[in-house]
Amino acid sequence: MISLQPELMDVDVLSTTCQEESSKFFRDEERDDRFCYELFRRALKLRNQHAWGALWNNYRNLVSGWLRKSSGFDSMTLTMDELITLSFERFWYAMSDPASFDRFASLPSLLQYLRTCCASTITDHLRRHTRERFLTDIDDAYYLASNEKPEHQLIEHEEQQRFWRKIQGLLNDDQEEALIQSYFLLGLKPRQIHKKYSHLFPDIQDVYRVKRNIMNRFRRDNDLKDFWQT
Repeated sequence: MISLQPELMDVDVLSTTCQEESSKFFRDEERDDRFCYELFRRALKLRNQHAWGALWNNYRNLVSGWLRKSSGFDSMTLTMDELITLSFERFWYAMSDPASFDRFASLPSLLQYLRTCCASTITDHLRRHTRERFLTDIDDAYYLASNEKPEHQLIEHEEQQRFWRKIQGLLNDDQEEALIQSYFLLGLKPRQIHKKYSHLFPDIQDVYRVKRNIMNRFRRDNDLKDFWQT
């Protein structure tokens, strides 16, 4: 067991020791979490930029692995570097109050929260991307011209439920419901939808035809137009 005191270590030495201790986890050896915890403390509670950079470098690969395993990762339009940056930024700003760090008494609890930030990054981007694609297809100029910050553009949970209930009420059959879910929620391309639901779309042109009919119906619906202005 290392006898050095983490609180007295230089950031570079602390970072290296943290890496060494972390590697023991993968070798199923006993490890000392104090060094990594101290690195987190300096980065988040003390807002030490040197420590934050070291933390980023130490855990970048771990964050990348979590992102790849997240539900919805395959539908991402952002690069891995962008997702990693957004995840770390979310983690950093969540700890903007130095007192927030005191809620985390151990390294595992900090890592679990960082992993939660990764999942939230994926979820938020999927919601934003889904809504943007949908609004683009129905020519919603109001949204596209909005100057609000992205976080203000996201539909809250209750509004999402109301919105999708309205959408489902405008769908006529299983064919239309399958297209909406596949195209807007899963981000599948027409050829993929045709392949996945060949019993509903015998020809790829059926996908385009059904989508066109749905979008025309949405454009004519006054309640749906009003939804975006509430």
